[in-house]
Amino acid sequence: MGIRAAAAALSALVCGACSAPQTPPQDRAPLNITFAGETQSGSPTRGERVFLQCASCHSLKAGENRTGPSLHGIIDRPSGAIATFRYSDAMKRAGLIWNEQTLFEYLAAPQAHVPGTTMLYAGLPDPQARADLIAYLRAQPVQP
Repeated sequence: MGIRAAAAALSALVCGACSAPQTPPQDRAPLNITFAGETQSGSPTRGERVFLQCASCHSLKAGENRTGPSLHGIIDRPSGAIATFRYSDAMKRAGLIWNEQTLFEYLAAPQAHVPGTTMLYAGLPDPQARADLIAYLRAQPVQP
């Protein structure tokens, strides 16, 4: 049995509630994001390293809020949508849908994009790092 087959078998055992083995993020296709006429190709593998900056405040587990809300299923979720998290009034009123484009813009400078947000993170100015992070978030399995 090859390494990938063994990893898939182990993943299927560990994730018994899943209907299919989970594919590791590094095996997922890159994500292309175009912003201001420039295209960035995001790598889930590199994005996993970028996510380390987020992990002290955010979790990828459903229902696990920390200082910031869970990012489980963030893609295509409305801003301020987790009922068990206490969002700032600014984020509640922002009316954003967290897709690749809005995340790309927001992560560059959160306070500038949503004035009054309580997210203290200064931002991720490197467009490549933002594209990588978004590719990683997109590659995460969404489970109920």
